[in-house]
Order: sequence, then structure tokens, then C-alpha cells
Amino acid sequence: MITVAVVSTKGGVGKTTLCANLGVLLADLGMRVLLVDADVQPSLSRYFEIGHGTQNGLSGMVREGNATAEFISSVVFTSLRKSQSQRPKVHGKLDIIRSDAHDGALQEYLANRSDKEVRIKKALQSPHVKENYDVVLIDSQGAKGVLQKSAIFASDLLISPICPDVLSSREFTLGTMEMLDDVESLPLKDFNMPPMKAVIYRTENTVDSRAIAQVIRESFMTMRGRVTVLNATVPHSVSYKKSRNFTATGPLD
Repeated sequence: MITVAVVSTKGGVGKTTLCANLGVLLADLGMRVLLVDADVQPSLSRYFEIGHGTQNGLSGMVREGNATAEFISSVVFTSLRKSQSQRPKVHGKLDIIRSDAHDGALQEYLANRSDKEVRIKKALQSPHVKENYDVVLIDSQGAKGVLQKSAIFASDLLISPICPDVLSSREFTLGTMEMLDDVESLPLKDFNMPPMKAVIYRTENTVDSRAIAQVIRESFMTMRGRVTVLNATVPHSVSYKKSRNFTATGPLD
């Protein structure tokens, strides 16, 4: 099992959309995927049609310190492949631990715990998760805080979208370095900062967009190998805007 957190120090860069589409894609490839909406603004929880919904979600999982079935809701998932013959023989699944932390009570609860940084990690290491899922995707809080740190500590890999505009690229470079330095400075035993993969998101076929994307790639030479930029990019497309309405219930054309 691998745990991946989608992180950003800047809001509105496509973090939740990227997490949602990645989850659907992996499930369509036959993997058993668990989404965790670890954001105080429960955007990821609103992306999907829920089949079996549980009364409890993120807050219950964190307080209990154990990710059991009582905190996991099932997503109504239909293969993205239109043709039956194209669909994988192994049927994946897509489940979600929904966010219910919008009132601030969970952050306050975590802030007063000595194990606040590793609380989500401990929960996701439960036998139920390890036995039933291949991939865990965490949509983290889009700002610095205890929930974001806890999501980072729970992960084997970090993915961060960057929009190819001047303000977003500057914020990402400065904010990411600050976030990495902050997390690495915490005195936790047996913790290695997971590698971060940056993906250039919403690229356009313009000279400016390509130029800024190149600047972003070059800027990471100063990050001492802690961050690498993926060669693959996500183009600016209307299908990603529409994905909120049918990501898990129909084909992406």
C-alpha cells in the first residue's frame, strides 16, 4: 500500500480536482483506492455520488486513531471506458473518508495532542486499510496547519500542482521551501521527508505559459533534490472543470 498526499501552500491551484481525477483513474485501472478528505473545506467530499454513506468521517477516524469501516463511505463508481471490452478484468473500487472538520473542533483537538503530527498516519496503518486498499490519496488542507502537517507525515509521496503564472510559481517556490523546512525541523524519530513531485497544472499553448513553466523547472535546481518537477503536465481543459459533475459516474471524453 502506498499513501500519497496532494499538498499546496496556495489555494485555488487545482489540488482537489487533481486528487479526485487521480483517484478515479487509479480505480479504473483496477486498484483499490481510498480517498481521505483532510481539508476543513470539504471540497473532495462533494465531488462524488455516495453509495453507502457512513455517519462518521475524518473527525471520527482521527479521534479514534483507527481507520475502520465505520468511517469509510463508498463511491458510486463507473468505469471511464465506454466499451465493455476496454474495461480492465480486475475491478477497482473507490471509497472515501469524508471531511466533517469544518467547525475547527478537529484542529483544536489535534493541536492539544502530543501525537498530532502522526495521528492520521497511525489511523491509516490500521489492518482494515492495509487489507482492503492499494492506494490512499489524501487531499490536504490548502494552508499551513496541523492537518496539513499530519497529512504530510502520513504519506510516502507528495504531489503538488503549480499553475504556470508568475504569482503562483513564486508562491509555490517560497511557500514550498518554507513548508519543507518547517516539517523537517520537527524533532520526530524515524521520519524521513517524503519526496515531492510537482506537476505543472493548467498549462496553455502560449509563449508565456511555456516560458513560466520552464522557469519553474529551473527554479527547483535550488531545492537540493527535495522537489522534482514531473515531465507530464496537465493542460487547461474544460473537461477538468466539468469533472466535479461526473468524475466518478461517467466517462471523461
